Amino acid sequence: MKPMHILRGALAALAFAATARAQIHTVLTWEPQHGDSAFDVASWTGFSTHGNICTMACRIEKITPPIVVKPVFLHSTDAGKSWTIQDPGLSNNTSDIFPHVFQIDSLNAIASSDTMGLFRTTDGGNTWRKMNSPLKGGYLDLHFSDTLTGICVAGEGIYTTTDGGYTWNTAQVSVSTWPSSCYSYGNGKFRVFAYGYGPVYTTYNNWKTYDSSAEVVRHDSIVHDKVLAACNFSGGGDTLFAYGADWIGSPATGYGLIMRSTDAGLHWTQAVDIDSLFGVVSCMSKADRDTIFAGGSEADNKILASFDHGFTWHLDTLMLDTDLHQGGCHGLALSNSGNLIACFSPLGPASLMLVRGTFGEASVTPSNGAALDAQLFPNPAMRELSIAGILPHSHVRIADILGRDVLDANASTSGITTIDVSSLVPGLYFVNDGTTHVEFVKN
Repeated sequence: MKPMHILRGALAALAFAATARAQIHTVLTWEPQHGDSAFDVASWTGFSTHGNICTMACRIEKITPPIVVKPVFLHSTDAGKSWTIQDPGLSNNTSDIFPHVFQIDSLNAIASSDTMGLFRTTDGGNTWRKMNSPLKGGYLDLHFSDTLTGICVAGEGIYTTTDGGYTWNTAQVSVSTWPSSCYSYGNGKFRVFAYGYGPVYTTYNNWKTYDSSAEVVRHDSIVHDKVLAACNFSGGGDTLFAYGADWIGSPATGYGLIMRSTDAGLHWTQAVDIDSLFGVVSCMSKADRDTIFAGGSEADNKILASFDHGFTWHLDTLMLDTDLHQGGCHGLALSNSGNLIACFSPLGPASLMLVRGTFGEASVTPSNGAALDAQLFPNPAMRELSIAGILPHSHVRIADILGRDVLDANASTSGITTIDVSSLVPGLYFVNDGTTHVEFVKN
C-alpha cells in the first residue's frame, strides 16, 4: 500500500507499520444487480450487529413487473455468511426507509422509520411491531443497554425508555447544536454527542442532572473546517471517538477525520486526518475492542483499521473477490471470531454490496477455517491454546494480524503443544510452525 499524506501536524499522527501491513481478504455475500429477477437494493441503510447476529435495514426495488418498492430488513445469523429478507409488512410502493437499526441481542432489535416512528422485533426479525414513538421521523441515533433501557435522539430532542421502547421520557437538556449520537450504559447513565463539534453530555441519574465535556474542536467565524457528524462510544469505559471530515478548499472537499478521547471528552487528540480518496469517515465498528474499523464515503477499496484501540490507524486494502469496487461504506462490525462484516455501495451496477473479511498479509495466508478446530483448540481461546499436528521440537510462533511475533514455543514431543495466551489482547492471531499458517481468536 502507498503511504498517505498527513495534514497539518496532528496531535496524534496516522501511524503505519514499517515492516508489515494487514490486508483484509473479503468474500462478497450479497450482490443484487439491475435487471435481475431479484431486487435492486437502495443504498440508504441502517446496520447493526450483536455477536454473529446482523440486521440491516434497506429499501428493495424490483424494476421488472410486478414492481416492488418497500423497506425490508436483511438478516444474518452466521456473521454475514448468508442473508435472508425479512418483511416488516409495510405497504408496497412506499418510499419510506429505516435509516437506523440497533440489534439489542439475538432476538431483539429496534429500528427507526423516516416517517412512521419506531419498530421493534422480539423474535429475531420474524415479526416487527410499530411502537409508541416520541416522533414520527427525524431520528439520528438510538441505542439500548438491555432489552428495556434505551435512548434515542430525534430532531433536537433526547428521549429515554425503561420499558423497551413502549413509552418514552423527554430529557430536558440544552444542547449546543443538536444531538447526533447517543449511548445507554444502564442504571441511569447515558451519553449524548452534539453534532459538529461536541460537547459530550453525560448523566448518571437519567438526566435529572448532567455534565458536559469540552468541545472536540475549536470553532468560530475563522476556524470551522473540522466537522464531526457522530461519536463512537466505548461501552466499558470513557474512550470516545468523534468522527467526520476536515473540509478543505472551495468547493469544500471532505477528508477523513477521527478525534479520540480517553477521559469521556474532557480532552481530545486528533487520531486521523488523511489527504486521500477515503472521503468522510462515515461509520465505525464498536469501540469496545482493540481492533476497530472505520469506513469512508469514498474509500475506493480501502478501510481504516486500528489494532491498539484507536491510538494509531492504518489505511488497509480490501482484497475483494469481485471486480466491483467499494464505494461508500454504510456500516461495519466485527463478528465474535474477529472477522469484518461490512455494507458498501459499490462503484458499479449494483447498489448494495455486503462483504465479510478475514485478515492476512503477504507472508500470511488466511485459513479458510474448514480444518481450524482440528488443529487448534479451544478456538476461540481465553487462557491456553493447544496445538495438534505439528512436528515435535519445531519452533512455533504466534503473530498478530500485522505479522508481529507476540509469543513463541517449542513443539512438545507428546503431539499436543499447549501455549499460555492469557497475556494477549482479544483479537485475531496466526500460528506458524514454519510450514503452515493457521488462525485463532483470543477472547
